[in-house]
Amino acid sequence: MTRALVVAFTAAISSLAHAQADTSWRQVNREAIAAYRAKDYRAYRDHIARLANLVSGHPQMLYKLASAHALAGDRDAALAQLRMFAATGLTHDAARDTDFVTLRADEAFKSIVRAIEANRKPVSTSVPAFTLADSSLLPEDIVYDRAGRAFYLSSMKRRKIVRVDAAGRATDFTTEAQDGVWSVLALAVDHRRRWLWATISALPQMGGFAQADSGRAAVVAYDIATRTLARRVDLRVSGHHELGELAFDARGDLYVSDGRAGTLYVLRRNADSLVKVLGDDVLVSPQGIVPRPDGRLFLADYTRGIGIVDPARRTVEWMAHPDEIPLSGIDGLTLVGRSLIAVQNGTTPRRIVRLELDEALRRVTGSSLLESNSDGAHEPNHGTVAGGEYYFIANSGWDVFDANGSMKSAASLRPAVVRKLSLAGLRRRSVADTTRTKAELMAVDRRLAADVATRGQDAVIALLEPDAAVLVPRHEILQGPGAAATPLRTRYDGRSAYRWVTSHAVASIDGRFGCTVGTSTFRDAADTSGAAFGGRLITCWRRTTSGAWRIVARQHGDRQVRLAANVTSAPPLVYAPGSATVAVTAATRDELVANEISFATMGRSTQSTIGTAFAAFAAEDGLLMARFDVVQGRRAIEAAFADWPATSVLWWEPDRRFGGGRGGLAFTVGPSFTHPRDDRTKATYPVHFLSVWRQDPDGRWAYIFDLGAPR
Repeated sequence: MTRALVVAFTAAISSLAHAQADTSWRQVNREAIAAYRAKDYRAYRDHIARLANLVSGHPQMLYKLASAHALAGDRDAALAQLRMFAATGLTHDAARDTDFVTLRADEAFKSIVRAIEANRKPVSTSVPAFTLADSSLLPEDIVYDRAGRAFYLSSMKRRKIVRVDAAGRATDFTTEAQDGVWSVLALAVDHRRRWLWATISALPQMGGFAQADSGRAAVVAYDIATRTLARRVDLRVSGHHELGELAFDARGDLYVSDGRAGTLYVLRRNADSLVKVLGDDVLVSPQGIVPRPDGRLFLADYTRGIGIVDPARRTVEWMAHPDEIPLSGIDGLTLVGRSLIAVQNGTTPRRIVRLELDEALRRVTGSSLLESNSDGAHEPNHGTVAGGEYYFIANSGWDVFDANGSMKSAASLRPAVVRKLSLAGLRRRSVADTTRTKAELMAVDRRLAADVATRGQDAVIALLEPDAAVLVPRHEILQGPGAAATPLRTRYDGRSAYRWVTSHAVASIDGRFGCTVGTSTFRDAADTSGAAFGGRLITCWRRTTSGAWRIVARQHGDRQVRLAANVTSAPPLVYAPGSATVAVTAATRDELVANEISFATMGRSTQSTIGTAFAAFAAEDGLLMARFDVVQGRRAIEAAFADWPATSVLWWEPDRRFGGGRGGLAFTVGPSFTHPRDDRTKATYPVHFLSVWRQDPDGRWAYIFDLGAPR
C-alpha cells in the first residue's frame, strides 16, 4: 500500500480534490484554506461543512469540523462534533490544539478530551502464531494455501516470497530478486491452476533499487509445485504505479489495485494485459479487494472508505456507515460471514476492527475492536483466514521508514511476528440457527422412505426437480424425472426391494437448501444369491417458493457391503458433520465447478498424492463414503489412501449440467475412473460421485460428504 499518502486533514482533502474530475473539490479546499488564513472562521466553518459532506464521514473531517465550530464561537456544535470524534475510538491531541483555545477551561471539553485519551488504551484479542527470524524482510502480505497447508508471506525489502509450514518453519519459496522481481507486495493463491500470484513494484525500500525502475509494476505467478515462474504481466501504463492488492473473483478473473495511481485493474482469465476498471476520477488510494457473493467487489480506499464495485458497469457505491465508525485508513480487508475484518493502519491508533454488515452487505451497522494500540501489534497490515482463525502480520516494519522510503535515523527492522485471533465469536454472531431446517429435512426424508415402502420409486420420481441429478448404478448421470423414472423402477421395484433409514441432515444458513444422508438395505432381484447389501445414499433438497422441499440431487451407493445372512438391515451412520455456518459467496455453478476442477487437478498431480488432495479439500469433520466403512476427518481421509499405487491415477471431473446450492451449502456430481498414470485409455472401475460442500469463513469450499459408487 502507499504509506506516503498522509491521512492528515489537509493531505487527505488535497488527495481527494486531486482525484476528482469536478473542479469544485479543489475550489472548496482553496476557499477553506484562504478563509482560515484570513481568520474568517465562519466562512471557514461553512467550507469545512461542505467538504465533510463530500468525503462522507472521514474521521479527520469530524475533528476539523469540531475545531471549525470552536473557531466560529459555536460551543455546543463544537462539543457535539468532538464527542462524535471521540466515539470513533481514534485519538488526537485536542488539549494542545490552539483551535480549541476558547474551550480549554470548559468542563465538558475536558471530559471529551479524557474520552479521546482513553482511546489510547491497548486492546488485544490475539496471541502469537509464529515469528520470522529474518528481520530484513519488511513483509507486506500473508495468504494461506489450504491444499498445501502452508502460509506464504511477501517481502518488500528482500524481493522474495517466504513459505511457512504447519510447524512454523520458514523457507524461501522464491529467492531474492528471482526472475528479476521487484518488491513483492500482495499475494493470492490460484487454486485452479495451483499457482501463487503476486504483485511486484519497484519501490525505494527494496534492496538494489534503481531509480530508473521507479514506478514500474507487474503481476507474476509461480507454480506452487515447482516454484518456477509461470506468468508475468507487466503494467504498460505511463506514470508511477504501485500494484498493492489483488484478489480472484468466482470466474477466475484477477483484480488488482494501484494505490499510487488510484486505479483498479482486472486481468481476465487467460488474458495478457491489465485493463482499467476504475480510475482516479473516483478512487484515491485503493487497497484491499474482497469478492462479494453477488459478483461485485468490496474495495477499501485509504481515504474514501469502502466501496462496492460493479466491474461490469464500472461503477462504485460507497458503503453507508454511522459517523462514529470510520472506514478510512483501511489496508487489509477480509470477509467473514456478514462481517468484514479491516486492518486500519492509516488511523491513530492503528487497529484491527470487525465491521458488522446488514443482510444485503451494503451498509455497516456496527463494529467491535479486535486489536488496537497493543505492543504486540503496533504496525499491522494484512491478514488471512486459516482453520477458523485470523492470522495477521503484526509488525510489518513500515513505521521505520519515512515518506520517501528511507529508513529513519536510529531505526532498525525487527523480526516479523504473525499473530492470530479466533473467529469463533464472529461466526457465532453471523449465522442463523439451522436446527429447525434440519428437523424439517429429516422429517421429509423419513416420510419419503415410508412412501417408497408402499408406492415404490414413484414416490421419489414425483419429488424430482426437472434439473435434478440422479446417480443410479449401471447408468450415466440422469437428469430429471423423465430420464430417471425407468432406471429407478427397473433396479429397485418389482421383485427388488430398496429401503433406507435417514441418519443425518445438514442445512444452509438461509433455510432454503439442505442434504440428507442415510443407510440403505438393498435386495437385488438380479442377484440369485438372495443376499442383502448395505449402502449409503445422499439426497439434496431445495425449498420452493411455496415452502415445499424438492429433490435436486440423489445418489445410491446400494451395494457397498454384503450383509450377513442373519442381518436384516445395515447399521446406521453415526458420524455427523456440521451444517453451514457462513455464506461468503453465492454458490454459483461456475464457482463450484471451478473448485471441483481444482480438487481433481491436485488429485492427479505428480507433485502430491491422492490422499493429500482428498485431505486438503475435506472439512475437518468431513466424511469420505467411498466404502461402507466411513472415514471421518482429514488425517483419517489421507491415511485411507496410504496404499494407493503411485502408478495409478484417480481421474474425475464435475458434470457441468449440475451443481449448486445456497446459504453456505452446495453439491457437485460427476464421473470418475481409475487408469494407469502412463495410459489414460486403459480406464477401469468407472464410478460417479456426489459431493456435499460447506463454505469456510474465508470463502473456500470444503466437502463434508463425498460418496462414490459404481456406474
